[in-house]
Amino acid sequence: MVSIIHINDNIHIFYNRNFNISDIDDNAGEPYLLLSLVYNINGERMGDDDIVARSRHKFSDCNPSSLRDLIEEKEPIPLDTLVDQEDAEILRDRISSTITRLVCDCAGAEGLKMLQVVVLVEINIEEEEYVYIEELDDVDPELLRDRRMNLLAKNVYKNVAMAEKENDACSICLHEMRVGEEVACTPCCIHRFHLICISRWFEISGLCPLCRFNIDSF
Repeated sequence: MVSIIHINDNIHIFYNRNFNISDIDDNAGEPYLLLSLVYNINGERMGDDDIVARSRHKFSDCNPSSLRDLIEEKEPIPLDTLVDQEDAEILRDRISSTITRLVCDCAGAEGLKMLQVVVLVEINIEEEEYVYIEELDDVDPELLRDRRMNLLAKNVYKNVAMAEKENDACSICLHEMRVGEEVACTPCCIHRFHLICISRWFEISGLCPLCRFNIDSF
């Protein structure tokens, strides 16, 4: 039976205790936490737009500090790009404390195999984009582009080993980044693009092309 805890209007924790699974790795009999972070885009739960990160942990490894660090590390989109940094810290603490309490409450349950926890973060990007466009509609596009570009870290791509191994590609033009080309990296979300590509992109949008982080809010 699935239960739910509401952290706020946009963040919900679903949990379910499972006594009937067969786990080939369970040689010590210790229950484990199966944690999923689900970022739901534009209202369709568990749809194609969901961004999901999953991890598995022994109960004995779960405490507020380790879970908080894990949540921040695994966030598909950093919380502090969606809300104020101070609010993001508070939310991470509330989420990790809530999960820790669930683990403690379930630790003594006889025969428990797994505690499944899903943290659902709901985001309406269309509304956010509309607000950004409405606020910035009367600002000179070139001034906006220059302001956005000033927030980026710029350098010359020169990592030969990485270029050969990973075939880094700019997600705007879809071409590989080659040694000697100028590249730029966005703040917070740390996504890298060709300098000329992101400059052109910023003439029409203030959102990261990959994760939709709002550059204008930085």
